[in-house]
Amino acid sequence: MEEMEENNIITVLDIYEFINTIAPYETQAGFDNSGILVGDINGPVISAMLALDVTGDVIRQAQEAGCQLIISHHPVMINPIRRLPADSIEYRLANAGIALISAHTNLDVAKGGVNYCLASQLGLLGLETVDGADFGIMAWLPTPMSPRDLAELVRDRLGCGSVGYVEGLDDEIERVAIICGSGGASIKQMIDIGAQAVITGEAKHNEQREAQERGNTLVMAGHFPTENVVVEPLCARLREQFPGVSFVMAEQTAPMKYL
Repeated sequence: MEEMEENNIITVLDIYEFINTIAPYETQAGFDNSGILVGDINGPVISAMLALDVTGDVIRQAQEAGCQLIISHHPVMINPIRRLPADSIEYRLANAGIALISAHTNLDVAKGGVNYCLASQLGLLGLETVDGADFGIMAWLPTPMSPRDLAELVRDRLGCGSVGYVEGLDDEIERVAIICGSGGASIKQMIDIGAQAVITGEAKHNEQREAQERGNTLVMAGHFPTENVVVEPLCARLREQFPGVSFVMAEQTAPMKYL
């Protein structure tokens, strides 16, 4: 009986290995630092919390919920750590005995990952990865739309209150690119591949200008709204895979407020 109970224990490593099957860590970008970042890989997990970002408030929620693990999209550390002050997120996690698994760019690019969840939330069709794109996917609108109509669709479907958009020349947009979070150089890549419009979280001024000069629509809905869409679907997949573990979602909103 004791041996059977031990075999039923789910560990941090078990959960990491499952995430690795749906979003292989070998696909993360070179600058990224996804994986098991804090805690004992063999530590048992009875309850885990999912969040886009690890903040002090998320740690508090995890402690109150009795969680042994937090699963985040954004890593708490990308650059090497030189100090570990008591008020740092890393110290607070370790001091609370809470492990951390992060799945960042590997989850961005995974089939069924962040970009796919964003496209699904927007009601897009025909999702496909394309050669030559680092982070984006291509999709089709159910019906042709003007730049303004597309921007309003993104705003309403994501419930983000407001969006920014560059108005392209094409008044009947059908083929769009999805790049969750920061679009970066992938905006140009997707336009080169044939996207009439690009939907992303944020874009630099020069990237906005380039889209304008090329006559393409660019919709910017905010980093948090374009990525937080993955938390609930990932939570559902983890619940299905590990029915003996309680997976809960942190209460979290975007740091940016709009007037």
